[in-house]
Amino acid sequence: MTDQHRTAASRARPTARTSRGPGQRPFAAALLILVVLVVVLALGPLQRYTAAADRVEALDATREQLNHQVDILEERQATLSDPEELELIARTELGLVMPGEVPFIVVTPADEAAEQVRPEPVEAPPAEGGPWYRRLGRAFGDLLSPQG
Repeated sequence: MTDQHRTAASRARPTARTSRGPGQRPFAAALLILVVLVVVLALGPLQRYTAAADRVEALDATREQLNHQVDILEERQATLSDPEELELIARTELGLVMPGEVPFIVVTPADEAAEQVRPEPVEAPPAEGGPWYRRLGRAFGDLLSPQG
């Protein structure tokens, strides 16, 4: 065989890489449809999973807040179990006294304006000559007096 026959024969023979048969295109299209279908079907559970993960994070944050409140309440409970502290709270916040004690309440003004309990009386401006009966009395007094 000559070189010309070999190159011509190699050109005439189809190879697996370059040849496309009529059955390969529908296989590629079916494969593409299958991949798209799998992706579409996987989106629903993926969304539910992310929603559940978000819910778990929110519940963890709520649990942390509640644990903090429990710690605060346990400290308050320890404080209230002390009899001296309980008596102090009863006296200061509730105004309670022990039997036989006389309670006194001292009121102190908060500022200068609160010191004045009653306002100072305001004097009325002097009327011209005073009330009518005094003016009348003066008029008669002037008539009867011998100044004239």
